[in-house]
Amino acid sequence: MNKVYEALHPSILNVMRRLESQGFETFVVGGFLRDLFLSRETSDIDLATAARPEEVDRVLCDLTVIPTGIQHGTVTVLVGDRSIEVTTFRKDGAYADHRHPTTVTYSETIEEDLSRRDFTINALAWNEKRGLLDPYGGFADLKRSVIRAVGDPIERFKEDALRILRALRLSSELQFKIDSACSDALIKHADLLHFVACERIREEWLRLIQGSAASQVMSQYANVLSLMIPGIAELQQKGLYDRSLMRLENVVKDPVMRLAAFCYDFGEDAARLTSMLKQLRFDNATIDRVVRLTGAKKLTITTDRRSILMALHELQPDSFFDTLALRRAEVIAVQRGCSQGDSKEQKSNDEANNIDLIEQKARQILSSGDYLTLRDLAINGQDMLDAGYEGKTIGQKLEEALFSVMLEGVPNTKDAILRSLQKED
Repeated sequence: MNKVYEALHPSILNVMRRLESQGFETFVVGGFLRDLFLSRETSDIDLATAARPEEVDRVLCDLTVIPTGIQHGTVTVLVGDRSIEVTTFRKDGAYADHRHPTTVTYSETIEEDLSRRDFTINALAWNEKRGLLDPYGGFADLKRSVIRAVGDPIERFKEDALRILRALRLSSELQFKIDSACSDALIKHADLLHFVACERIREEWLRLIQGSAASQVMSQYANVLSLMIPGIAELQQKGLYDRSLMRLENVVKDPVMRLAAFCYDFGEDAARLTSMLKQLRFDNATIDRVVRLTGAKKLTITTDRRSILMALHELQPDSFFDTLALRRAEVIAVQRGCSQGDSKEQKSNDEANNIDLIEQKARQILSSGDYLTLRDLAINGQDMLDAGYEGKTIGQKLEEALFSVMLEGVPNTKDAILRSLQKED
């Protein structure tokens, strides 16, 4: 296919040709081809080859070859600023823990290598000599927007339970329907997800919730996801799950914002939310940001200039506008749950208008330079020491000075600020 040839950088074709010239069949495989045929942005290149890792190293001796996954026959070849994963054709042995094969042995053909892959849309291969290899109808499934397992879906999921989550994530990202046999199998064997490490669940779920069809997938497969995503079962019991999904789909495709939108109903209990996120091994920075954003739902922000400045100070500008975005998503979620003419609908419309006005005024405040931080003040800690303040009082007085300049019209000069503080003393 000319499309594949034209999409491959010459340096990648050169690597393939060098391996082929030594008698080692080499193919582009996996996600690169899938995304290319879907006209999606694609960059990661995976090659499958008949060459063993040591043979790849020998043939490409002038390039940097790193044994990144040598136990699986994978090396990473660095070509300029590009990295190419090259893996020897292989076949997997029995899976003892529903995650990893007990043995991995090299195989002789690309066909055998493709037979062990998860879904048909990932079981594609291409090289210059043989063109596109599609033994399981993956190209047709791409055209039909269907996710279908290679062979028996029950066997695929029993081999590696993470494939259950991969199916859901791909459905969300690609907006594909999951084949009925595949869907039935993943629902029936969802309990196998208990064999998957929390870190892997977290990464797949984060990608899932950023997909274009995240709310649809999470709605259809809520009972599967609830087995390992904290909070889903409780939201379902309280009748809040659909609203959480509506919020999620109405914020930007950013991991923290999507997490915050989904967890919004837990925002008033920071300890509980922190515990939930720790179960999935989220890093502290992400947890802190999600807890901060969801907790900000308790903060009163009106269209009054003073209220906006205080909120900007408490939240900082980035979090301030993210907080407004979450409130706007909540309003949309409530509106969708209202019948026409409902009093709640009118209240939601008023709230939406208020949010828009608050955002407009906040941006005007920022552009005019009226919003200040402690760094913008004409005095600092040393000035406060020189004026006779000590210890914790210095920080408190600097905060007072900031508010007096921003809110009370005190000139931002050292003398004026000190005079204002002395009056208060």
